[in-house]
Order: sequence, then structure tokens, then C-alpha cells
Amino acid sequence: MNEFRLNPDTLQFGIVTPRPAECMACKTKGQLIESVPFKGEDIKVYEIKERVQPSKYELKGKDFKSSPAHGYEEILVDQSSHGDKFYSYSVEDISKLLLIIKNRKTALSKYDFGENFIATRYLQGHGYFDLMILPVPNNVYKKCIQCVNIENVDGREIRRTENFIEYVPFFPIKEIEIDISPIKHISFDAMDEVIAFDLAGMIANTLSKLKEKNMTLAILEDKNKHFSVKILPGELDAFSLLNIKELQVSPEAIAENLRKKIQV
Repeated sequence: MNEFRLNPDTLQFGIVTPRPAECMACKTKGQLIESVPFKGEDIKVYEIKERVQPSKYELKGKDFKSSPAHGYEEILVDQSSHGDKFYSYSVEDISKLLLIIKNRKTALSKYDFGENFIATRYLQGHGYFDLMILPVPNNVYKKCIQCVNIENVDGREIRRTENFIEYVPFFPIKEIEIDISPIKHISFDAMDEVIAFDLAGMIANTLSKLKEKNMTLAILEDKNKHFSVKILPGELDAFSLLNIKELQVSPEAIAENLRKKIQV
């Protein structure tokens, strides 16, 4: 069971998350929520219940932030066998996927799961999007960070269309890091078929031009409701992309082990 933590020194959230060595889609024990037609093989949507719970050791008080909700996670599996075929998808296919994710987010918006939405896909994995909605804040900006980025993109712009701008973020964490943001302030829920097709075309074209195939694709949106898409190398999950520090062992387990050694 994962647990959110709060670092009282930095007021930064972390998560105790023993990382499973198995594919979530292959080994999922989640509840089947719905099936959506896609390319002759239904996308199966599973709710994942055990990964986004709050910590019973959470710090509370006027000097600390808190995470009152526990968040939500589900996976949208569009391929029954292990091995992602995303690179062979057409622009129309990717557009349909984006709209299916949008519909899932819209359906979940009536619940108070949190303000941070993220859907990640490792493009060398099984072939699914891992969708999370979390109560953990990922920035403290008063202004919309996407609008600020677009206004100050300067020499980091790669290209733009009528609806989107593609650029390198001001502080990239990888040797290849691409952000795709709507030029106008728009939430993922408000994306229509025209905008989805434009975004799908930009994603497909960018991935086809990059020689690196070991990539992660992520859709993010925070409380400001201006979504963006990230393309980065390697396998990255929601926690790392939201700058949530991961702890592989709980401090209670460490303390128990040290008590046994020191009190002997």
C-alpha cells in the first residue's frame, strides 16, 4: 500500500511506494469499470485502488499542508498483449485515444479526488495509459504556469500550429524534453475533436522524427486548468513527473530495523 508523506523541512510531498516489478496491465487485479471500442479491440478501463492512499502518519497542524483526499487511479488498456504498438497508430487513432482519456477525466470530475490530473504512457511497455488524479500540489504559482511559459518561450520554441506550441521547458530534466501546450488557456475537459486531431498530429509527427524510441508520453493538468503534453526519454511515472519524491522503504520500517540493532 502506497502512502503519501509530507517533508516538514521542505513542505514537499513524497510517497512510500515499493515499486512493483510487474506490468500493471498484465497483473492488474483492479475492478473493470468499462470497455470502449477502439481499433476492433476494446479499451478496458480498470480502477486501481491500492496505490494512492494517504498516510496514517500524516503530519497535521497550522504549519503543515495536508492531503485530505486519497486520490484516484485507473489504467486504460488498449492492447491485450504485452508490447506497445503506439508508434504504428495513425493520427486518427491517437486522436480517438485522447478523446477517450478526456471522457474518463470528465466523468471523474464530479468526485473530489484532487486537482492534479496526469495520464502517463511508457511507449515500450504494455500499451496502456496510467491515469491518476491526486490531491498533492505540484506547484505554488499564483499564475497559470502554462500561460507564463508560452509568453516567455523565447529561443526554446520548436514549432507551433494554430492551436498548439511545442517547446523545450526552461529547466529540462532530460536530454530530450518536449512540452506541447495549447496556445489558448484551455482545460483537457474542453478539448474538442478538432483540437484533439491537431494535438494528435503534433504528437505523431514529433515521435516519428525522434530517433529515440524509448519514450514516455504524459498529459498533465493542475488546478489552473491549462493542460500540457510532455514527451521524455525513458520510463517515467506520475510521481516523478509531479516532482513527488519516492521512498522505497517506510521510515517506520527503518526505525523498527534500527531498534532491533541498537537495543540489543
